[in-house]
Amino acid sequence: ETNGKVIISMPGVPREMKRMWAEQAAPRIGAKLSGRSYSSVTLKTIGIGESALEEAIVDLVAKTNPIVATYAKDDGVHVRVVGIADDEASARAIRDEAAAEVSRRLRRWLYGEDEISLAGSIAAQLRKLGLSIRIFDHGGGGQFGALMLGDQDGALVKRMGEVVDGE
Repeated sequence: ETNGKVIISMPGVPREMKRMWAEQAAPRIGAKLSGRSYSSVTLKTIGIGESALEEAIVDLVAKTNPIVATYAKDDGVHVRVVGIADDEASARAIRDEAAAEVSRRLRRWLYGEDEISLAGSIAAQLRKLGLSIRIFDHGGGGQFGALMLGDQDGALVKRMGEVVDGE
């Protein structure tokens, strides 16, 4: 903290960064926010580019509360929605109303929110349908298999005749 400003430097390793944010940074920042509450959700899309997505929600992006912002990621375009109010319940209500509108406009491309991964979403749909997948990669560099096998949600993937995730 210098001259009334707070600077936080975080490691690049997500596991470490998330823990440091939750246990150290957020509580320290929160104490300085003069009673304002912030509530956020990240909606995740696939199959639509950032420009086209932002065009679909341009009026929401232009608002100052809630804050709606788009981020191009490896697993699609994410939309972060943040509600700001004097208390947590009001911030959450602002967030939820805007997130519902974003979801309505982008429902065709939505696959999850917050911690739901693309692989986890695919796996959930497979489970729902009682299906599983087997991946044979020829010339694709193994990207899809790496996506599914690296999933923390336990995707339904068979590898070399071996059953993964107790299936």
